[in-house]
Amino acid sequence: MNFSDTPKFVGLKPLREWMELGGPTDPDRVLEITQAVTLVFFDQHLKGEKSTSLDSLVTEYSELQHIMLP
Repeated sequence: MNFSDTPKFVGLKPLREWMELGGPTDPDRVLEITQAVTLVFFDQHLKGEKSTSLDSLVTEYSELQHIMLP
């Protein structure tokens, strides 16, 4: 998944592929996922809210992967 918003503004999928922008995930979906992850992160770390966890987003968005850091 590419976290750039450039593919969102290019338009047609064949043109994005020719320009080698983005990945297999639809740009609108990437933007939706990025917004959800960002919102949960800042809610947790700036507001101190624990109602939604980043882990719960892994089940909501199948494109995300749970990675454990050492």
